[in-house]
Amino acid sequence: MTDSLKTESREAVAGMVRKIRLRYTQRMASLRIGIENRHVSTTLAEQPSPVLLYDGDCGFCAGSVQFVLAREPAARRGALRFAPLQGVFGSTIRQQFPDIEGVDSVVWFEPGLGGHPRVQVKSSAALAAVAHLGGVWRVLSVLGLLVPRVIRDAVYDMVAKRRFELAAPACLLPDAATRTRFLL
Repeated sequence: MTDSLKTESREAVAGMVRKIRLRYTQRMASLRIGIENRHVSTTLAEQPSPVLLYDGDCGFCAGSVQFVLAREPAARRGALRFAPLQGVFGSTIRQQFPDIEGVDSVVWFEPGLGGHPRVQVKSSAALAAVAHLGGVWRVLSVLGLLVPRVIRDAVYDMVAKRRFELAAPACLLPDAATRTRFLL
């Protein structure tokens, strides 16, 4: 395949991904996933548990959320919430922490003691999510923290640049019990 064909193919796929994202966003806005009947906290002070913010338009990111959900121990189930970066809670986080506004990354939000929340991005956020799983996953996250952040983030950025190529666009459709853990 020539370089021009590869470029055209990538552009065609990118166009399809944009269309799918738009349809997905419109559909989720119309469905509201049963959220009308429950209170959704958009203020950081009201959020009692950690939140993993992910790119709601990314199939690789949706797969990562499903990975966490599938491996979460029963004792911790429900302790972690999820929110798309494009949603209301994601916008609130970006407003409260303007230094992450332009960051193309998963974000780990953790309410802090005394009302001082903290956010982590890139590899630090991914390792925090893995540590949440406990057991051998916590050990792996500690080992990951031994690698200098500059190197971890460089690897994270390489994967992030190719995340749309690594996985097809996908909708994250959790079951009814899991759905309550998702913030808009």
